[in-house]
Amino acid sequence: PGTGGHIKELPEDFVVEEIPSYEPVGEGDHLFLKIKKRDRTTDEIARRIADVAELKPMEIGFAGRKDKRAITTQWFSVPADRSIQQLESIQSEDVQILDHGLHGNKLRTGHVSANRFTITIRGVSEDAEERAREILNEIERFGLPNAFGPQRFGRRGENPKQVLTWLRGKRRPPKNKGRLKMLFSSFQSMLFNDLLRIRLERDLFVHALLGDIMKLHERGGMFLAEEREGLDERLERKEISPTGPIFGAKMWWPESEAKELESEILAKVDVTLEQLDKFKKAGKGTRRPIRL
Repeated sequence: PGTGGHIKELPEDFVVEEIPSYEPVGEGDHLFLKIKKRDRTTDEIARRIADVAELKPMEIGFAGRKDKRAITTQWFSVPADRSIQQLESIQSEDVQILDHGLHGNKLRTGHVSANRFTITIRGVSEDAEERAREILNEIERFGLPNAFGPQRFGRRGENPKQVLTWLRGKRRPPKNKGRLKMLFSSFQSMLFNDLLRIRLERDLFVHALLGDIMKLHERGGMFLAEEREGLDERLERKEISPTGPIFGAKMWWPESEAKELESEILAKVDVTLEQLDKFKKAGKGTRRPIRL
């Protein structure tokens, strides 16, 4: 083991609490369930709810997938004609319903304000706290690389490889729309991480490229960097950050130097825009800030 220690030795070492965009209001067509799970995937819980409620999996709503090897709390939604008494049978030693109530919306991906994490790191060196504070000071000064974590890529990182076989016509994609989108998202995430890694290696994390599409952190909009003057100063003040590609048919492309760099990423995996266009229903494409 390295001096940095390890996480997730036990599910209790990684605690995630979903902070929803909204909570039950007492009326509506959907019953919300606040569920605490241990060492279970979100999809596993959704399937269990669907089985008990005699529903199709697509009728179960949730705002996002949470880690499996963890203790996580998140909201699910089902049609309101199902009773809480019927649904309580999903409970076990590892699954608890903490709260419930009615709302007008079905929960969908992105209907979440944030996630709160409590993480235990085991096997650390004696100077771990001092080193952690130094790292936090660096993060406070420069920000944090906004990479996707390994759980997005599946076991042994196989998910993006499956997508490449579809794009190249060697295998048919899955018929299940949810799985199709999840796998395609893993491919998009892999390419974003590649772009982020290259920018870090080339000292372009807090330095602008001509043609970058910039994120305005406070106001939330984006703009095209048509000239470089003043951008690095705004980057240092953390007013703005460059964005990276979530590749898709409708993605906003950068220009000039930034476009050349992002084109390199697609060229490395031998994927064309025409191939991406065939899967626009799986992921139309967007932009993501390269730092938090």
